[in-house]
Amino acid sequence: MVRYDNNWQPIDSVVVQKIILGGLIATTLPNIDIISKDSQHNLFVYYPVFLPEPFVRDTLYMLDKNMLKPYARLKFSDQNSSQRNKNIFFISRTSNLLIAKYVSFSKKGNRYFCYDFRSKTGKNMMDGFVDDIFDTGIVEIRPLNEHYFYFWKEAVDLSPSEEEPNPTLYIGKFND
Repeated sequence: MVRYDNNWQPIDSVVVQKIILGGLIATTLPNIDIISKDSQHNLFVYYPVFLPEPFVRDTLYMLDKNMLKPYARLKFSDQNSSQRNKNIFFISRTSNLLIAKYVSFSKKGNRYFCYDFRSKTGKNMMDGFVDDIFDTGIVEIRPLNEHYFYFWKEAVDLSPSEEEPNPTLYIGKFND
């Protein structure tokens, strides 16, 4: 099911289908953000792909009066309608940013997209965000709520020890 507006442009591209699974099949999606919220307390929902599908789930929905309404659809410049070349893991909305993590099959690796609503600019990144405050390298930020994000880094233990070092959790604030 694809819905269209009055000008016959697709509103979203989520296809509803029935999938029959064989016995003993399961899937897991670690580190997936399904619900996000902005500073006006609007709730946004993204449905990630649980099983291989011939289409891209590329639409972020807004929850409005107990109904899901398409809010934003990601459309990449290298997108080819005859070939599925992306798999989007999450799309999150904060007060000023839209953040998405996806895998590009053609470029063979994870990518991140960040759109700033204030400056109306977007940027694709290869591995994540550069931590220029604590200088921990490339990090994958995760929105905590509309104002804060977090990331963690595995600890590096230079001395031999019997215990494994714990990772460090960093919490940051988005610029409002």
